[in-house]
Order: sequence, then structure tokens, then C-alpha cells
Amino acid sequence: MRARWLPIALAAALAACATRPPDMRPYLLLPVTADGVPLAADTPVRIEHPGVRLEIEALTPRGRELWLRERAGIEQDPLAARADGERFLTVRLSVEATADVPVHFESQSIRLWQTDRTISTAALDYTRAYELLRRDIEGPGPAAEQMRRFMRGLLDGAVDVPAGGRREGLLVFPRLPVPKDGMILLEIPFLQSGSRTYKVRVPFTVSFPGAASAASGRENDDR
Repeated sequence: MRARWLPIALAAALAACATRPPDMRPYLLLPVTADGVPLAADTPVRIEHPGVRLEIEALTPRGRELWLRERAGIEQDPLAARADGERFLTVRLSVEATADVPVHFESQSIRLWQTDRTISTAALDYTRAYELLRRDIEGPGPAAEQMRRFMRGLLDGAVDVPAGGRREGLLVFPRLPVPKDGMILLEIPFLQSGSRTYKVRVPFTVSFPGAASAASGRENDDR
């Protein structure tokens, strides 16, 4: 009798797994070394190809607050002030044209992927960001002005960096569910410098805020 019920029990367990809701706990993204060792939070990844130099940094809420204060004159991070601010992941991207030709990329083609390539999310463009943040942007008082400044810090659409120049801004992504393998990939599918084109992929590991703080503290102690 037990043997007869075993397939039914297994089928029920599999069905429960299939309908389990995605894990949407808040997390941070930490860059990793070539050997897969996590680095401290807010550590930039630097990549250089002929004609282009990149700096990619997954920002913690604290890192985003510092960037907004230094680069956009924003005293209070508008996303942190929102009840749903943890729904978003923020990446700072700096692109420098190091040759005598401009660099071109499409910011909304940049995506975060789960490493099994089943789920991805694109960076918000102005339209999507405005729809999500409209209530804050159109509201009265200084908070609305802070949000409008935040919007001006976003990279949007086609971006052209003149020869010898540099462009820096933020990419804001709706947060993906926690991946089973704990890894998320940032992909820039098309980056053009003159006649050269590049695809850039940067792996990150998922870290929950308490663990990231502890790891950062240990690294500072080692120094």
C-alpha cells in the first residue's frame, strides 16, 4: 500500500515546488574575482578594451546615497525614502572613450540575468522610471525636486561618448528574484568604439545585507 502511494506523494511534492512563489528577499550584488571569490560591497569592476574603458559598480543603498550627493547634489536618496525602494538594484556605469573615435552603447539593452538565462530585467528608461516614480516627481516641495535630479542621473536610451570623453550615470533595475545558484550576470550586449564592437558580461554574487556588512568588515580588518 505504501509503495502505491509513493508516486502520488512525489508528484504532490513536485507540484508544490513548481508553484512555490519566487524568493523576493532584498539583497545586494557583490562583484567576484575570476576565481569566484566575492569582493566587498561598492567595489568597482574595471574593464578595458582597445578604445574604451569601463567602470561598473553595483551600489549599495549607502553607495547610491554618496553618489547622488556628490554628483547630483541630492541630500536624501529618493529611492531610500520610498517604502518600496528595496525593489530596485542600482549600478553605476562609467564609459570612457580612450581612442580618437567615439564610443556608442544603448543603455536600455543592458540587462541583469539569472545565470541560467531564464529570467532577466532591463534598466529603466525615463518613461518607465517616470511611471514608477510619478507620484514623487509630480508632488510638491523639495522631495519632488530631489526626484527630478535623480532622474537626470539615469543613463537613458542611446549614449554617445565623444573621443577622449567620459560619461557616467546610473542604471536602475527592478530586482530579480533570488537565483538558485546565488549568481546574477550584468550584460552589455553591444558596445562600439569605431569599427570595433564588444560584448561585456560581469558576474555578481547575491549577498543579503547583514552578510555583506560582515564580509566588508572582515576585509577592512584584514587591511
